[in-house]
Amino acid sequence: MTELETLFFNDEDALKSDIANAIYADDTTALANYRREFSFEHDFTARVSIPSIQSGTLTLESREELDAVVRGSWSWDEDKYESEDEDTDYWSYECESDGVIAYGLRLLNPSPEAQEMLRKQAEDKKTEQTTRKVWNAIRSLVRATKGAENWSLTEEQQFVQEKTEELTKALVALN
Repeated sequence: MTELETLFFNDEDALKSDIANAIYADDTTALANYRREFSFEHDFTARVSIPSIQSGTLTLESREELDAVVRGSWSWDEDKYESEDEDTDYWSYECESDGVIAYGLRLLNPSPEAQEMLRKQAEDKKTEQTTRKVWNAIRSLVRATKGAENWSLTEEQQFVQEKTEELTKALVALN
């Protein structure tokens, strides 16, 4: 497994941050390395404060737009950013911070080890979803059963947990 694949599985948030920093710094070498291993999306963002309303975050389409916001020379595009308040002076903003957000990371050509990790993640996710559905179904049945209304919350949770584990194992084994 490559170093970037390992980072993808062990600390995806750090990897997203590294990619965002490379985009922000326009580090073409680092970006080329990331693009060889991953597909991803990104947004340029600027946190701005506008007089008379709360602060907000703009999601921008390009580095040029971001730079214009930071310089204070960005023009509010009323067609793109609809305004409900006609009296607010959107052109008198202050940029508090700017940056890039990377998201939607996917491995392009995973190694065999990475493929196995992806398969295991998908299996774990399916098991987790099944467990949640089973838990909710059993809890609903227990609550609808005559006599169960006398159980304490702890007794109910213990019963539901035991039965959920048993039924989830059986359902996962069927797949």
